[in-house]
Amino acid sequence: MIYSTLNIDIDNIPLNILLESIPPRNELMPLNCYHTLRISAVVSGRGIWTIGDKDFPISEGDVFSLNNTEYRKIHTIFPPENLELVILEFEPRLVWSNFSSYFDRNYLNVFFDRSPLFENRIEACNPIAGEISGLILKTGDEIRDALPECRQIIKANLLKILALLNRNYYGKGALTHLLNTAQGKYPSEINKVMEFIDAHISEDLPLNRLAELVHMNPSYFSRLFSKYNGLGVTRYIIKMRIRKAITLLTYGDNKSILEISGICGFNNLSNFYAAFKSVTGSTPTAYKSAAFPGSDSD
Repeated sequence: MIYSTLNIDIDNIPLNILLESIPPRNELMPLNCYHTLRISAVVSGRGIWTIGDKDFPISEGDVFSLNNTEYRKIHTIFPPENLELVILEFEPRLVWSNFSSYFDRNYLNVFFDRSPLFENRIEACNPIAGEISGLILKTGDEIRDALPECRQIIKANLLKILALLNRNYYGKGALTHLLNTAQGKYPSEINKVMEFIDAHISEDLPLNRLAELVHMNPSYFSRLFSKYNGLGVTRYIIKMRIRKAITLLTYGDNKSILEISGICGFNNLSNFYAAFKSVTGSTPTAYKSAAFPGSDSD
């Protein structure tokens, strides 16, 4: 698989454009899940994308919206072409913590407030799919070229993409309408906790400790955190720990799996392996072997 990334930080929160070229295949593979929100545009190729318990055909021009709780995998790619994808990837807080003058929690409804009519795919025949694909490609160009005011243009592109997605799904009755409550100080308070988690990921992070940081009742804080991030506090911490583990397994100067487990806040290898597999569908050993061929599977 050919894979490359264009990335930029918007107020210290990353936004990525992922370029993937996946060769034909037809194999049973574990489903995986990411801590980010993803909007994927199909540049070329055909295949089948399993998302949850549903299979979606993949065709050139289609657009897929995937949240941070959905397990998925592209099991089948039809020959002779590679499947070419361009993917816009970001954390929910990129919207609610950095666009204060534009903030509207409902921009994220397409990921978090879905009705039973929601389907992840927007077919190529829908004009909105073409608009979104074009905006993702333009965002990649802005990151690559690093022109003046590129961050402002990238923000505008992201908000327009989210608005187009909401327009499409609201029109089909596939989203629920929620009042945009809990504004004011709460986005900044939730962001404060997320920054604390990032800085203390190797430590024990119980809910009570996090809620105390922002002087909230733990139960209320937990509900508010889930509202803004689509994930509960515990699941978010696990995914962030596994993200750090993947980075260390790939670029960590051949650190042992035991070392990485401790650095990422796991108190034993059994918990680390279980969490890693639940998030990635694979094992730490497999990642380490890919990064360092011939290394011991410790």
